Amino acid sequence: MIALRALSAGLGNRVWQLASYFEYRRFRDQTHCLRPIQEQRLTAELARLEATVWGRRHGVSRDWTYQRFRDEVPLHSYEDLLPFLQLENGLTQESVRVWEPTGGSTGGCKWVPWTRSLQGQFHGAVSAWIFDFYSRYPEARNGRSYWQLTPAAQLEAPSWIGQERAGFESDGDYLGAVGTLLERAVLLQVDKEGSDFWLGTVRALTSCSDLRVLSCWSPSFLLVLRAKCEEFLGSWRPARWWPKLQVVSCWTHGPASSLLETVREFFPGVTIQGKGLLSTEAVTTIPFLGTYPLAYRSHFFEFLADSGRVYPSWELDLGGAYEVLQTTGNGFVRYRSGDRVKVTGFLGQVPCLEFVGREAVSDHFGEKLSHHYLDSVLSEWVGFAGLGFEERGYILFLELKSHSSVESARSFWRDVKAKLNQVYSYRDCRRLEQLSELRCFGVSGDAWEQMLSFWGERCAREKPSKVLPPGHWSQRFQGGFLSENNWHE
Repeated sequence: MIALRALSAGLGNRVWQLASYFEYRRFRDQTHCLRPIQEQRLTAELARLEATVWGRRHGVSRDWTYQRFRDEVPLHSYEDLLPFLQLENGLTQESVRVWEPTGGSTGGCKWVPWTRSLQGQFHGAVSAWIFDFYSRYPEARNGRSYWQLTPAAQLEAPSWIGQERAGFESDGDYLGAVGTLLERAVLLQVDKEGSDFWLGTVRALTSCSDLRVLSCWSPSFLLVLRAKCEEFLGSWRPARWWPKLQVVSCWTHGPASSLLETVREFFPGVTIQGKGLLSTEAVTTIPFLGTYPLAYRSHFFEFLADSGRVYPSWELDLGGAYEVLQTTGNGFVRYRSGDRVKVTGFLGQVPCLEFVGREAVSDHFGEKLSHHYLDSVLSEWVGFAGLGFEERGYILFLELKSHSSVESARSFWRDVKAKLNQVYSYRDCRRLEQLSELRCFGVSGDAWEQMLSFWGERCAREKPSKVLPPGHWSQRFQGGFLSENNWHE
């Protein structure tokens, strides 16, 4: 049975690679045509937007030059686009195949419309990566792969989505018909609906001796996987369970870089390949020929410098740092992704980018907590309230004027827990046990004075935020952790 599964996966992986060849060749051969291809992408997006409610309001024409587009169209956040998402033909005339949730902002969760055009753009970028991946690691074709899953959760879609489908049913849906067809052949199947997700995951993985690729997002997932194997099986034996494992794929840049050495220790002799920069909204970069070039054939990209000036992709400077702006096939136009990148080189004319971090977002393991959302949640507490991060979880810091306010603090703590769990990506990290439970610390005395004594002049010159800067604030503030029943000094 194992040999048959490996044979089936080997055939499926080769079919997948072969089906990806033409997109790989176009991506490779057109790297010296960055500007004309990006301008073609812009024209295609303008044509899609032209007859929408948003397009008519802005007088959009498919004949606009980039300069006209830049001058006429403002930058957009999700909140700016939300009123049009709630309208028929607001941002797209295509039918929405599924509304996919992702990390939130003011409302705690963003719902992204997936259309045929957006799905095609993802498929093109992934195809270029897949052919290159199997060319670089041909032995990886000879067995199954595991792609990180999230335990199934009941999603409460907003009323304006109506009866339309909310959330993909499987990972293969991201790639359309080809992905769905190949998913069963090449991917290890784990029951997301099971009552004990981790027990089922450990059993399935440790029984998959033909595993060649282990793919997750944050490397913290692998730390939890090891802990679960030790909990359920009493040991961690990757070389015994997966003797032919070729590649571990995970984030390697930004906050994830601090965990890379641990991952290497977990999987000695196994190649660690960094993931490209991908979100529910768009593909920004892919791993390709040993670099991370812009997915220039998929979407139209611009880049916002710290000076406030916006650059098209063909005007970026080596070493420059920017926020990524995306115009995509679902109507997201000049969308501020919040992703900060640095230009590390060029593949032909195409900039290669390294993910640096998120703009005003707390994102250690993929939880994507918007600072704007956190500020709005914490502002409901009268007095000082802050959110810090220590070890593997968040801590709510509340200034307590007296012990009589402890009950109020416990009530607010429960409310904050509930509101954080409204953020889909945060809830995923909690379900996967990458993030520990939110704790609450009662601060005695004047919290701002205590902050100033440790943080110095930065308190006075930086923009105030209820998200605390890095540091062990539970050791700096006076007070103690609250429990459900009492207060530990």
